Amino acid sequence: MPQIEWFYAKNDQPCGPVSPVELKKFAEEGELREEDLVWREGMVEWVPAGKIKGLFEANGNGEEPPLAQPEVAPDDSPAGGEVPAQAIPDPPMAAAELPVQATPVTIAVEPRQPKPAPQATPLLEPKGEPRPLRHPLDALGDMARRGFDARFVYSTVVLFQTSGQIGIFLAIVALLFLAGAAGPSLGLGALGFPLALGAALVLLLVQHLSRHVYRVVERLDCNVQASLCATGPLDNMAAAMTIAGLLGLMGLSGLAMATSAAWPAFVGLAVFVPCQFTAVVAWNPRAVGVNVVPPASPGSEASGQFSFLGKLLWRLSVVVYGTGIVLGSIATLNVAVHVGLPDEVEPYWFGAELFVALGLLATAAPLPGLGYVAFLVCEYLGELLPTAPNHRTRR
Repeated sequence: MPQIEWFYAKNDQPCGPVSPVELKKFAEEGELREEDLVWREGMVEWVPAGKIKGLFEANGNGEEPPLAQPEVAPDDSPAGGEVPAQAIPDPPMAAAELPVQATPVTIAVEPRQPKPAPQATPLLEPKGEPRPLRHPLDALGDMARRGFDARFVYSTVVLFQTSGQIGIFLAIVALLFLAGAAGPSLGLGALGFPLALGAALVLLLVQHLSRHVYRVVERLDCNVQASLCATGPLDNMAAAMTIAGLLGLMGLSGLAMATSAAWPAFVGLAVFVPCQFTAVVAWNPRAVGVNVVPPASPGSEASGQFSFLGKLLWRLSVVVYGTGIVLGSIATLNVAVHVGLPDEVEPYWFGAELFVALGLLATAAPLPGLGYVAFLVCEYLGELLPTAPNHRTRR
């Protein structure tokens, strides 16, 4: 009989197949918890991993079939190590949309042969061996993965996409208000409103492009699922981005208070939000459809890194787009209000504040299109690299 292969669910996404030894290793390292769902051929539906005999030390009386397999028949697989497609079991229909919680069920597994199956050898390590100390970044990564799952990442992207769409209208009002207030001060006269109307038209075109590009990239992203095995570089990037975002926010906020100027606070927020979002995605690559699997090949790992980069960049472009539009609109209104007040604005203050306000809007405007291009380029480069079987799959 062929080797038993297991599937398991992380963050409502099916992963696998893996061997019983690999599944046991995931359970020991904490990658697989007792409440996570598992399935193999012969089961009616997904069940909690805690019900599998021999998988966790404390569940010796589990209700489900043992983790280890019976005696393995001679290997009939073709030369080269490739497994025919029909040998890989298809998960049940419940694998497409995994339930958050599984209903306890009693599964009756009929023996394949009249004779009783041999006794399975429990895959348990001897008790009393000390476990190796974990690195602080690994512990911090586990906390981040539990708090920022796929649902959190998706909700954040939707929130900033909506904020950017609404912020466009606020930006148009701010530009018209600024043209009326600053036109006479700058000597533009009648040119102030035509310039503001031209900028408003550009923002409307950006809004229209952003809506359509977001829908297209979201559908493309859902059709690509990649894998990688090395998460250490991502953890280091997440820690670096977290520290950089906090330092930027605190430093620029302190500059704003020291100089009584508003623009450092806007720049600090514009730096903090993208840095923290990048850190969240790097802590938890599964949240963007990138599974963590045992090592396959250098080509597979490089392809997975490219795919992760593309998935990160298009989501980051949406977050920065919403952040820049909203902050730029508020900063433009702030400039317009101060310009309209008599004896309130100094030339130096006026130039710095206006440069930052319009700079945020101009920087955020092309980001939806750039995120779309970055996603396509990264996925294309990933497709060019040689990959192992089942590395890049279509959902």
